[in-house]
Amino acid sequence: MDNNEIKRYKDEMMKMYGRVHSVNKAAVEPLVNAAPKPPATDMNSTTGGLIGVATSVRGLYFVPNAKVTVFKGDIDNMEVIDTDITNQNGRTKEFILETPLKSESFDSANTEIPYSLYNMMFEADGYLTNIHLNIPVFPTVTSRQTSNLLLLETAGVDKGPRIFDESQKYEL
Repeated sequence: MDNNEIKRYKDEMMKMYGRVHSVNKAAVEPLVNAAPKPPATDMNSTTGGLIGVATSVRGLYFVPNAKVTVFKGDIDNMEVIDTDITNQNGRTKEFILETPLKSESFDSANTEIPYSLYNMMFEADGYLTNIHLNIPVFPTVTSRQTSNLLLLETAGVDKGPRIFDESQKYEL
């Protein structure tokens, strides 16, 4: 191959790359459910965020189109706060949820927990339902709850929902 042919090939590839690159740049839309916004530092804030992520096969695959419900109360008597459907990356929108004042976490005399507890239910066709109870949501913080869904065909006899208790004591 002579040098002129190599140069023509290089020029043609660079021209194609530039055209594709500029088209892709212009066509790129902001990602829905992208990384959460940086947390606010407002001491008077009374909200926190919670994002659900649906996965399968021990977290190897995302589960798109899963219905995720955020609720308070017990399973039989839910107070539904909000619902969303997961995107192609298995993520929901950021649910904005009520929390106690952030400043309460700095008060050593405060005997109440300085965060709120919410529950999430993950449902998807072909998978067992997962319910996560007592997920802590802190003021000005966006938390993420990942749920590893089990395929119905591998679930065996038990087809009921799988329930996970996420409660822990957080020393703040």
